[in-house]
Amino acid sequence: MTTWRKLLLNERGVALPLAMICLVALTVIVLTFLTLSGVEPQISQSLTDTARARYLAESGVEWAFKQVAASPTNATNFHPSLLDGPDNVQNTADDQQTTNVVGQNTAAMLTSLGSPSPLPTKTTTEGTYSVTVRNDNLPNDDKFTGVAVDAGTKFDDQNGIVIVTATGNFRGATRTIQVALKRVGIPPFPGAVNIPGFQADTFLSNSVNSGNANRYDIDGRDYDRNGTLNGANATKLGVQVQPGTQVDLGITYEARAEQPFDKNNVCTGGDCSAATQAANRTARLGIVKGKD
Repeated sequence: MTTWRKLLLNERGVALPLAMICLVALTVIVLTFLTLSGVEPQISQSLTDTARARYLAESGVEWAFKQVAASPTNATNFHPSLLDGPDNVQNTADDQQTTNVVGQNTAAMLTSLGSPSPLPTKTTTEGTYSVTVRNDNLPNDDKFTGVAVDAGTKFDDQNGIVIVTATGNFRGATRTIQVALKRVGIPPFPGAVNIPGFQADTFLSNSVNSGNANRYDIDGRDYDRNGTLNGANATKLGVQVQPGTQVDLGITYEARAEQPFDKNNVCTGGDCSAATQAANRTARLGIVKGKD
């Protein structure tokens, strides 16, 4: 009995196994920390790349808005040229892109085929986006657009709705955003400045001349957000007169409203010379800017 007790209480040789156990445990802990320290930057980089890819996709959507808005129309519907792809030829590679419907390759490129676009002033190494557009005539498109599936075909839009898909790419990360765009005819609406017939004289009277016309500016042209005109013949948006003909005068309301601006007998400080009246007429006509 005493011998067994001595053997059980004998601690000789225990140090080596304990040291090995502690060494293994510390090694596992160190390797764990090293692994985490190597993986966490990768996770962080992946999150950053994914976020940038999404922003690029959003940029593609914003770019597509302008392209679609500027595209030709058939009344209130989109023209087939929008759905033909950049080459404007039907049933070629650039209008046979994949869609969210399996087996339906009917989307057309808005960006160049095989050449995704970088952001303005940026290079492709800083990320790209590619954009496709298609008619909403595929099965279950009504669940996405909220309206009945278009009764037209791939190139025949009949309801003024298209589906735009923008894909952003950055360092292998990819994000896709899909939106439905509807063309809506803008109904007649009062302009920013309403000039009901000859009552424009209440604004102009005979006091506006070449010396002070620069104080007045009625500009109904279409401007981009950066302040530049959207095209050489920007649409008149902000100036509107009543349509039709004023019966008692036999001239249109538009012509009636133009008369005060087109006066050729406005004097300046008692100077009624032909040159002064002509200069005043030119200055008054320059107050209103827009497309006829």
